[in-house]
Amino acid sequence: TKISFINIAPGPIKTKRLINLLKKDKMSIKQFEKTLPGNNVPDPKEIGLFVEFVVKNKIKSFNGITIPFDSGLLDVI
Repeated sequence: TKISFINIAPGPIKTKRLINLLKKDKMSIKQFEKTLPGNNVPDPKEIGLFVEFVVKNKIKSFNGITIPFDSGLLDVI
């Protein structure tokens, strides 16, 4: 059996933990989003829907790649 793999590399994800960390820095999620190139912090469900789509549709052409969910942060580095 051939194995295909995709590495999902999440950056900041809209979770309770991130929101609590931002509160400690006196920053809202909306303020934080404005600091990101994509102006968006993805919801965990967004990543789940992407993974579900790839698996359900047996997408194999993505084999061996890393997909960042980081609102464009990787492009800035």
